[in-house]
Amino acid sequence: MPEEPRHPTAHRHLLTENQRRHLQIRFTGLLAEAEELSMWAGGAAVADNLWTGELVAELERLTGSLRAAAARLRLDVDRPVVSPERHVASWASSWWAEILECRPRSLRGYGVVEPELERELGPVVDEIAASLVRVRSLVRAGSAERREVTD
Repeated sequence: MPEEPRHPTAHRHLLTENQRRHLQIRFTGLLAEAEELSMWAGGAAVADNLWTGELVAELERLTGSLRAAAARLRLDVDRPVVSPERHVASWASSWWAEILECRPRSLRGYGVVEPELERELGPVVDEIAASLVRVRSLVRAGSAERREVTD
C-alpha cells in the first residue's frame, strides 16, 4: 500500500495530510467553542455566579493552549476547514438527533408523560425533525448542483 502524502508544512512529527486535516478540524472547532464561551464570560449572557474569575481565567488558558498547540503543529485554526455546505449539513444532522431526544417516548425516562402532552409534543418534534432533514437535503442538492455547473 502506498504511503500517504505528508503535508509540506507539517510538524516535526510528520503528520500525514489526513492526520493534519483531522487535527485541524478538531482544533478549529474546539477553539471556536472555547472562544465563544470566553466571550459569554465577558458579557451578561449567563448568570453571574457561573462566571467566576477562576472559570474565566481557565477558559482564557484553554484558548491560549489551543492556539499554542495549533501553532506548534502548524494548523491554521483561523480559517474554516469545512465547507459551509458540509457545516450546515452536519449541524442539521446533529440537531436532528438532538430533537428526536425530545419525543414523548424519550421523556418517559424522566417520568410519566401525560397523554395530552404526548399528543401535542409528538407532532411538533416530528415537524422540526422533518424540517432539519429537508435543510440537509437542500444543502446537499445545492452543493451537487454547483458541482455540476463547475464541471
